[in-house]
Amino acid sequence: GAGVGGGFVAGFESKSFYTGLTSELTYKTSTYATQEDNFDSVWKNSLSLQYRASSYAIGSYASVHSSFGTTGLDNDDREQNDIKWMRALEGGVDICIQPFYSSFFLNLRFGTQIFKEYKYFKGEIDFSILL
Repeated sequence: GAGVGGGFVAGFESKSFYTGLTSELTYKTSTYATQEDNFDSVWKNSLSLQYRASSYAIGSYASVHSSFGTTGLDNDDREQNDIKWMRALEGGVDICIQPFYSSFFLNLRFGTQIFKEYKYFKGEIDFSILL
């Protein structure tokens, strides 16, 4: 898509815990062509919490997606000036494990995004090495 977005992040961090708030607004950023010059904008507000130990970290997040406008496509039930304050909910868990005392990390991510009609699940497993 084509558009613009912006946001802010605020958080509090201690030795073992992190909590953060994010807010992001995207304007006219559909990832597919819209009909009749329609556009949709999304305002996403999230809360995240994380606990960190010496060899692992586990965190969770939850988001509310608000929607403004429509794409105008057949599977989009919104109207051109629609405002949906809770169009979607998103949540997930992130786990980072440092199995050795090195710069090697195993990362696990699981999450879901829930719309009124649809539910999307995702999972990721990856490795990272700090050089």
